[in-house]
Amino acid sequence: MSKRIDNFDYLRIIGSILIVFYHYEMAYHSMYGNKLVFYGDSFRVEYVVELFFILSGFLTARRRNNKRFISAMLVKWVRVYPIALMSIMVSFLSLLLRVLFTPLPFPEYPSGSIIASILLVHQGWIVTYDYAINTPTWYLCVLLMCYILYYLIDSLDRKISLGAARGLLYFFIMVLAVAVHRYELPFLKIKSCRGYLAFFAGVVVCELFKTISSRRLVVYGSLLASAGAVLIYISRVSFFWESLASVIMFGGIVMVIGNIRQFPNRVARSLGSSSFEVFLFHVPVIELSNIIVYILKLSYTRSVISMTVLLTAVEIMAVYINKYIEIPLNRKIRKKLDDHKIIRYYSDVAV
Repeated sequence: MSKRIDNFDYLRIIGSILIVFYHYEMAYHSMYGNKLVFYGDSFRVEYVVELFFILSGFLTARRRNNKRFISAMLVKWVRVYPIALMSIMVSFLSLLLRVLFTPLPFPEYPSGSIIASILLVHQGWIVTYDYAINTPTWYLCVLLMCYILYYLIDSLDRKISLGAARGLLYFFIMVLAVAVHRYELPFLKIKSCRGYLAFFAGVVVCELFKTISSRRLVVYGSLLASAGAVLIYISRVSFFWESLASVIMFGGIVMVIGNIRQFPNRVARSLGSSSFEVFLFHVPVIELSNIIVYILKLSYTRSVISMTVLLTAVEIMAVYINKYIEIPLNRKIRKKLDDHKIIRYYSDVAV
């Protein structure tokens, strides 16, 4: 499975657009008729995050690179943390401007919440802080735990050759997430359970790609996507069950999208690759835009047009951050680590 799956770019683009619209409507308590309601509708768009977890799990399993645990985690940390910290700093800037130029007070974040936000451990770990400096980073907090679990299993597999038991471990984690989500245990809180469930569903889907023919995957995926859509409709009474239904639906969609004709496109690849930056920066941009409007004493009506303008600005900014900051910075950090033999050293150390 070395060939790139170009259609995933379109899933990322659609998912990131829906998330931006969702948070825009949430921030301004706006709804635009019955046809454009992203916040509080029968299907809450927040569950698009499950799609991103599934894609992360799928691509992590697909790019299995035989690195030892610490080396693999270090590579992921370098990929995730610098750009996440930058988005947190933008949120700090918006808070500072809010204090300096508006009558609104500085939010009273607990010191632990600030530290946890910067370390990306504010959601789902031993102590959970619901109010982070940049709210979307909760996804990365949980994603890092998913990486830890995956690479621990991967390292164990290389040591003792788990065989079929590796798939059973993935399935066990998914079942555990469903079973204990309501108890809010350390590392097993509802948001982390959502992440485990969706991430390892993506890993399982990747394993299926290796063993089942494309034609059958399209059929099975279509059935799963349809079943998930029905379950979403009947599971609205429960937050987590709607998440489970979304995992089933998006898992099926990934199976289908990955096995039909691919449509590579340079613009789609650029926008898809920058969906990570869209996710991390869209809330700080919404906050900053609100402060700037207040400072400049601008007046306009929140509408689909204003929402689309903000989305366009976020997309353009994300593409530039991805191309001119994140990718060069990531390469530079990894080169430094390679030059100092840090990754190579860790790759020779047992878990």
